[in-house]
Amino acid sequence: MKIDIQAGSLSLSEDERDSVKQRVLMRLARFQDSIHSLNIYFKDINGPKGGIDKECTLTLKVNNLEEVVISSKAESLINAVDRSTERAKSLLARRLKKSQRQKKVNSKLDMQEIDEDE
Repeated sequence: MKIDIQAGSLSLSEDERDSVKQRVLMRLARFQDSIHSLNIYFKDINGPKGGIDKECTLTLKVNNLEEVVISSKAESLINAVDRSTERAKSLLARRLKKSQRQKKVNSKLDMQEIDEDE
């Protein structure tokens, strides 16, 4: 899985970038084979005013599925990352399960068509 981090107007040290990558990889590990690439974009909404103003947007390109975009806001970048990855994990689980069910249905339909042709 290719991971790209864009800090926007924020400055992130290499240690912070590595920490973010590790947190995301740990939470999305079970989907590692399904995720082609992941873009993480950070934004400081209010600038120096403070408050719940750190935004983390995850854009995931998933094999055989539409692109997934999740955005979360929090007081800290780490909390925003955690919220976004938890939401992404839930969404990916639902979408992949739905995709697998659809494949089974399509496979059964294909088998029925073969039986009817014979």
